[in-house]
Amino acid sequence: MAALTPHEAAVETLLELPLFRGIEPETRTRLLAAARFERFEPGETLTEMGSEAEALYLLVRGEIAVTRAQRLVTLTAAPNILGLVSIIDGESRSASLSAFSTMEVFTLDRADFDALAAASPVITRNLVVHLARDIRGLYARQDTLMRHFDDFFESPNARLVPGPYYGELFDQYIFVMEDRPEDLERLMPPGCNIIPGLGGRWLITFNFFPGLTTRNPAGRGKKFAYAETTPFIPCTVSTGRTGLPSTAGLFCPELYPDNYLAIALGRELYGFPKRFATTTRTADHVDMVMGGRMILRASWREQKPITPEEFAADCGRLVLGNKGLAALLAPVQGAFFSLLNRDAVRTRWPAMPVFVHQQVPGVVSENEVVYETDELNEIPFKVMGLSDFRVLGGAGVRFLTDDWFLGGRCLGAFRLRMSFGFGKGKTWIDYRARRDDPPRSLLDRLLSGRRP
Repeated sequence: MAALTPHEAAVETLLELPLFRGIEPETRTRLLAAARFERFEPGETLTEMGSEAEALYLLVRGEIAVTRAQRLVTLTAAPNILGLVSIIDGESRSASLSAFSTMEVFTLDRADFDALAAASPVITRNLVVHLARDIRGLYARQDTLMRHFDDFFESPNARLVPGPYYGELFDQYIFVMEDRPEDLERLMPPGCNIIPGLGGRWLITFNFFPGLTTRNPAGRGKKFAYAETTPFIPCTVSTGRTGLPSTAGLFCPELYPDNYLAIALGRELYGFPKRFATTTRTADHVDMVMGGRMILRASWREQKPITPEEFAADCGRLVLGNKGLAALLAPVQGAFFSLLNRDAVRTRWPAMPVFVHQQVPGVVSENEVVYETDELNEIPFKVMGLSDFRVLGGAGVRFLTDDWFLGGRCLGAFRLRMSFGFGKGKTWIDYRARRDDPPRSLLDRLLSGRRP
């Protein structure tokens, strides 16, 4: 059987779009005669925001960039239909469309689409089903959101069910990044410092939770799912523990769940600075969209299984920047990773400190924001299991906005399966209480681990 030509493959994809699936033979003939096949190179524009809705765009190959007010909102991959709502309601375009990659599109003029829909009962039915599915999806998301709040907020007084919380086994993608050290330092509060020797290395993780639960009796049997993007900066913090001048951990500037309950839980119980964002994945990339704009795409060419020892060595080499030290530590770390699923190891291994800067504003004047809460908190995360280690070959992170607070280049990436638990943390530094402290000398600040 001869291979399809590019145009024949495009036609086949067009006819499999939900809007045209199963259309009558005569409608198919009219559709193929009316639809104009076009190829666009990256950056070429299909239509501008605010223009008249004169055509329907049927994407059969590549990706379209959806922009609004010069901001990239999202990327839409083939096969897909764009501009349908404007064609139906007659309103002007709500966004601009341009080619993100080389793409192939069938353009169908509005008059031709109206004529096809009027003559074809199948297209009319498909259109109604397509819109009904979109509405049903909105209902389902709203129902899930309300159910989560009903499950985890109790009456009276809308009390949030406390932890400790546990994340069931989930997929985590870890990208090791390198930025300018001074840019990382600007994100960290006093008393929190980047680890000497690591330069500007930081981590960005993409987490896809099938279920977060609480062991508290009030929340027994309840759980919720969500996806989250989280940046981490390796750090040391002067905690004042006996015999330990500082504690190594991870500082989280802010994180991005796609679930409002996760935002409320993290802020109210643990002090995490959180913002809503959508994190989605495909077979070869993860996208993060926040505040009506696309922030980044993390991608890879292939996934290759590796052993726990190989993961420890590869990840350690990238984070530490020292191949010899990473190789020396890898056997011990790998053995620990392999044993984590055993209760004897899991219950005795110490938690990983995650530090957050919690700020809750109080009185706001014209000249100053007064924070009722202003402190550095430690939330202990206890890894309960690690498995299914993979290295992501050809990994990279592309930042699609120029004003996100982190950046840099990707050094490498991994995927694994993890489960964890965390509970109420500790407050080590209360900045509000220290405002009235007498000034300290530079030597005092250096000895305590605080930057002058």
